[in-house]
Amino acid sequence: MLRGVEAFCTVCNARRAPFGGDILNLAGTPERIGGHAARWFGWGAMSVGLFVAFTAGLVVQAVASMIAPGTWLGLAVALPIALLSVILGLAGILGGNRLGRAGETRLLDTQRNIVRALARHKKGVVKVADAARALGVDEARADAVLGTLAREPVENVSLDIDDDGNVMYLFGSAPAIRWRIQAERAGITDADREALEEELAHAATEAEPERPRRH
Repeated sequence: MLRGVEAFCTVCNARRAPFGGDILNLAGTPERIGGHAARWFGWGAMSVGLFVAFTAGLVVQAVASMIAPGTWLGLAVALPIALLSVILGLAGILGGNRLGRAGETRLLDTQRNIVRALARHKKGVVKVADAARALGVDEARADAVLGTLAREPVENVSLDIDDDGNVMYLFGSAPAIRWRIQAERAGITDADREALEEELAHAATEAEPERPRRH
């Protein structure tokens, strides 16, 4: 993210080389500005063109009617102008809409990449408030970005609730992340976990009833 002329990491707030990667507060901006400009041009061209067509048609029709009553010369003049203005207007409006959507898509892709980086930084656990701070948006927008990732099976994102009732997005194996969270709170090390798993497996084997033999 650019702050003045300096760039900072949105995840850890460390300094970064300017333009060394995607810049959050510039992502998709050229496309969105271009889309707005194209739409304004489209609506302006259509409005002015239709006004000119209507005015020219009335003037030509009035003059032509005085010379040759019953003529349709005004309509013949107005229709090409109106048709051209509508074509130009629609081209600008539709092109602007496509450009604007391209800008929104690029911004969303950048935001998703930032959330993935945040998940790696947070060891797979991302809260909505943390994502909002990293993205520089409100929590509703951050939750929407997280939701788009959670709806894609390939991302392997699941939802959970912490002890304070806050929604957490778990990136990766949910059981493994939940175990790590509980282990960190209880002070259990990886070695303790392996020993516990071996002991539980051994106890389960001993508790298994002996199957009757067939004669």
